[in-house]
Amino acid sequence: MLCGIHRYKRSCTEKRDKVRSFNSISNIPFGLTKLILELCYIDDESIKTQYVFNITRPYDYTAEIASTSGITLVPAGRELYATKYNGFAEGTVFRNDENGNVTDTTGTNAECHSYTAYVLGGTPDSVALTLKGKTANVHFRAKADGEYTELKSGETTPAYSFGKDGTVTVSIDVVSDGDYLTDKFDDADKITSYKIKLVKADVSIKNVHFTELKSEHGDMYPAFDPSLLSYNIVIANDAEFPTVYFKVADGCTVKIGNDAATADENGVYSLVTKSANTTVTVTDGTLSESRYTVKATKRSKYDVPDKVVDYLCINSQYTNVSYGVGPEQTLAGTIKSLGNFGGYITYYYENPVTDDPSNPYGLDFYAYGNSFVSGGSAAESGQVYVSEDGKTWYALAGSEHFEDTTITDYEVTYKKTADGKTSWTDNQGNSNDGSKQTGRWVSPSVYYMNDLAKSDILSHSEALLSPAFRAVYRAIALQLPL
Repeated sequence: MLCGIHRYKRSCTEKRDKVRSFNSISNIPFGLTKLILELCYIDDESIKTQYVFNITRPYDYTAEIASTSGITLVPAGRELYATKYNGFAEGTVFRNDENGNVTDTTGTNAECHSYTAYVLGGTPDSVALTLKGKTANVHFRAKADGEYTELKSGETTPAYSFGKDGTVTVSIDVVSDGDYLTDKFDDADKITSYKIKLVKADVSIKNVHFTELKSEHGDMYPAFDPSLLSYNIVIANDAEFPTVYFKVADGCTVKIGNDAATADENGVYSLVTKSANTTVTVTDGTLSESRYTVKATKRSKYDVPDKVVDYLCINSQYTNVSYGVGPEQTLAGTIKSLGNFGGYITYYYENPVTDDPSNPYGLDFYAYGNSFVSGGSAAESGQVYVSEDGKTWYALAGSEHFEDTTITDYEVTYKKTADGKTSWTDNQGNSNDGSKQTGRWVSPSVYYMNDLAKSDILSHSEALLSPAFRAVYRAIALQLPL
């Protein structure tokens, strides 16, 4: 019986791997692949048996755009607004009829080849498109003016500028992977073509914004910004839920929940917050902003920091969602994720944390991680920093800080991929192209406390612990006043 080392080689690429065990071989290409499998003894590799497999993977001849979500608008410099225009969210893709007229039917379809979509006036001056095929192997090319840009399914085109009339039409060609291999886009009979007209609507989101928002007490997250739609007021554990006061643009009507609201003589609306979201809908007849939400959260009864002043959850399944949003909820005792290496949260204390030897065991504060008492623990280590002024930071040395296996100058660089995910490289020769085991790129509207998410590239450097601790390595920063 043969046992021990397995070797396999794919003749198409001359790739040769030596492993002790495996149960699958990934990324076998389309077409014919000769796979050679050798089994040999660990202590005598000359004793071996060789198996040869001729594997044919049929080419994908799908040349269709994806149903419903084949075209997604990407405004330059911002995300799509949730604001509705004539009842539909910004960026909704409408199907045109055979005469080119816009219909009420939305979403892409392989049988429809003409579309229209609207962005709201003001900004942006240009819009890119993320194109998705019916299968992942579809090839695209797109242009408005000038040369075509070729893309794979899920990638994003360059930004196309609006003309003087506030429109731009983009031509999109689709070809299957099998046909692309032999003819690229040279055989017109094998190309499926689509067009989409992008229209800059002559309206502004400012027409249905809050113009003011204040709470009678508590800390508002985020600080009021008319373009941010969800607010959480963090209040003392024993405080009453506060009343918030807001104004809206002239000429708008307001609903709080499902009820029509009336402003006072100064144009001020009010609502009493609850622990759950209250929805405020602002409408001007053409635009409807229906996603303003306001709630209040009571702080933990325990001694927690006073404020969250910065937060980033990078390259995680929780980035932009779930445990990766709303860092102020940690002040109420809720768990949040810091994401992968380089993710962090920064807290502010109004009253200094002092070095007090009379504290039990000499411990002056605790930073709780996610050790699951009832179900084991998770090796998700973090670095704690402290600062008196928020500018000069000092790392607290943990149990692994001085170990030889700790890499003190570890650095990772994250980049936004063409399909909106996160790729990375580090200074140890490791990398991930973003195609698997990766998170979405950070959203500026979620991580509003800094400008990092507005960039398409982020770099971070600090110590990396020994392999047993390397599941993730994040930072908790504590700003302690003088």
